[in-house]
Amino acid sequence: MESSFGLSFFLKKNKHDRNRKSVIYMRLTVDGEICDISTKRKCESKMWNKISGRMNAKEEADRKSV
Repeated sequence: MESSFGLSFFLKKNKHDRNRKSVIYMRLTVDGEICDISTKRKCESKMWNKISGRMNAKEEADRKSV
């Protein structure tokens, strides 16, 4: 019996956050069942790379500000 496993990260925008930062979520998929889990970290939308599913921060200061 085969089973499938997937892991991805995405931003979920908060309508009430005035700093324009979005919460980073992890999506875990096992055999077609999906579970979204908050990482309790935030990132600005302009610094998020949708294709790679991670933050584009090159500087250490940018990573610590999240």
